[in-house]
Amino acid sequence: MNFEKFKETVTLIREKKDCDIILNLTTSGGIGLKDDERMRPFMELKPEMASFDAGTMNWQNRTVFENRPDFLEKLAKAQREHHVKPELELFDAGMLYNTLYLVEQGHLEPPLHYHLCLGVPGGMAATVENFVYLNSILPQGRPGPLLPWDECT
Repeated sequence: MNFEKFKETVTLIREKKDCDIILNLTTSGGIGLKDDERMRPFMELKPEMASFDAGTMNWQNRTVFENRPDFLEKLAKAQREHHVKPELELFDAGMLYNTLYLVEQGHLEPPLHYHLCLGVPGGMAATVENFVYLNSILPQGRPGPLLPWDECT
């Protein structure tokens, strides 16, 4: 999460006129960083996308990778204000429901871009069954989020 390295890399890529790529900067390149440190690269360098880890997890079975609800709301707001598309990283199914809740509360705006991060210790295993399950609950083609409590009336 060295900002100067981010800046150097982004500058070098943007100087290439024949390099038509989407820049996607991480907001999670270190454990225990302050919120502002995590958000500074996308806020100042204006990539097209930035990661959005949609929940807290036991990272690598060694430490807690914390993504508090108030941070997720702050991150979503900052990404929207800076016109940066969130890359919604899901390490388990609960994180999908976190994103749908954030949509319901007006913090995230569809269309949503999901990245299924399977096989990371502390998250869901990289199996065909897990991939099929996550894909089956993604909000593709739905008029709005379908949350478990929407079905309970």
